[in-house]
Amino acid sequence: MNKKKKGLWTVLSIIFVVNFAVFGLNLLNPLPEGGEYEEGVLRVWVSWGDDRDHLQPLFDRYTETTGQAVKVVTRAKQDHIEDALNSETPPDVIILSANDLVGLYYQQGLIEPLNAWVDRSELNLDDIYPAPLAQCQMPDGTLVCLPWVGDTFALYWNKDLFAAAGLDPEKPPQTMEELLAYAQLLTIPGEEGFSQVGFLPDYPRPHLDLYTHMFGGAWHSRDGVKLTVNSQPVVDAMNWQHLFYELVGNPEANDFVSSINRYRNSGHPVLGGVRLNCQQCHRFTPGNADRMPDHGFYTGQVAMMVDGAWQLGANYISAYSPDMNYGVAPFPPSAEHPELSNTSFYQGAVVLIPSHGLDLEAAVDLLTWMISPEIVADMAFATTSLPTNQTAAKDLRFQQIPHFDIFIDLLAAENTYAIRPTAIQEEFNAALAGIEKDFLYTEGQGFIPDLDNLQAEYGPILEELVSSRLSP
Repeated sequence: MNKKKKGLWTVLSIIFVVNFAVFGLNLLNPLPEGGEYEEGVLRVWVSWGDDRDHLQPLFDRYTETTGQAVKVVTRAKQDHIEDALNSETPPDVIILSANDLVGLYYQQGLIEPLNAWVDRSELNLDDIYPAPLAQCQMPDGTLVCLPWVGDTFALYWNKDLFAAAGLDPEKPPQTMEELLAYAQLLTIPGEEGFSQVGFLPDYPRPHLDLYTHMFGGAWHSRDGVKLTVNSQPVVDAMNWQHLFYELVGNPEANDFVSSINRYRNSGHPVLGGVRLNCQQCHRFTPGNADRMPDHGFYTGQVAMMVDGAWQLGANYISAYSPDMNYGVAPFPPSAEHPELSNTSFYQGAVVLIPSHGLDLEAAVDLLTWMISPEIVADMAFATTSLPTNQTAAKDLRFQQIPHFDIFIDLLAAENTYAIRPTAIQEEFNAALAGIEKDFLYTEGQGFIPDLDNLQAEYGPILEELVSSRLSP
């Protein structure tokens, strides 16, 4: 058996074992609260960490209009969702915070291809921005989910700290190289460690995808067919990030972040040791925002950071630092790729339909309502997220939010991109994140052999999985 076939069978064997194990553990893993099947009620399961009271009123409007009862369940964990997808009574609609698992679920036959359903519905795919739509399209064009709301990413900077460092507070860095020079001027030693740091590339969460894009590439081809994780843009992005650790010093940088992120040294089963922002799991409220590393920006300990539009909402900068004088601008490209100015990386919530649902037509009707411009606009405004269709983005309420137009423009930019779903995405992302973390948190040990190994391991598997789906 050749290596490609062996790799494919390895993945398919894993898929079988996982399905079997999940089915066998159903009795040991109870449903999320309120997730039980109820005859005549459509169930919407959400992987976010918000209380169901935040989302249920939105779906109550569907009931008022159609007479169809809808029940929302939030905080559905991955094992809950996988159990349900393999059960005889899966939820009618599932909302995930990102598309990491969508390709795997499709490969397993657990979610419904939506192309034929969209053709019969009133959905207008041409109204959806290209980047959000791409994160739901398999390489062969199969639509396996639909985008709901999401995020692009931009540069936030503290104007007062710029002025104190002798920088023009109204002029953010124009290239990634200039950002490094600015960070050097904005980094101030303290009695122990640093009292202020100009910029750390994985603060408050990693952005290797964005930085690789700004160096002119990605770790997947645009069509999602090939893996390119050891390409030069990925290498350049990794090395660029490490320059900031060399500037501050690796132990000092880690100590600094630990001092402003209480989860950094905690025993939290999910968040312990992680530099993160929890907005991906909490669309309505930040949830323990005082524990998140964002606080370093609010308190003036960090001069610049990369983040999404949610920072413009009521629960973030305006709540914790209402007098902050700050600016927002598109993240700058590398000097070698000026054509990528005013672009970004997109990531967001996706909606999918289980393939074994008891009433697929009713589920598609609900999905069609969810993706309508009115509902998308209402949801995006409530969570300070980006609406994924162009009609919703014209809602006048978004014009009331300072700097929000920057994120909308990034969403609409031709070169803004999103990663397409693949069956290896979750496992591959974890492996790549481990390589990135090991490199950034050490004294610059080599990482290129690790990328080469990742490419050699997952590249053939991805190509074989794609070709098996494309074959008759």
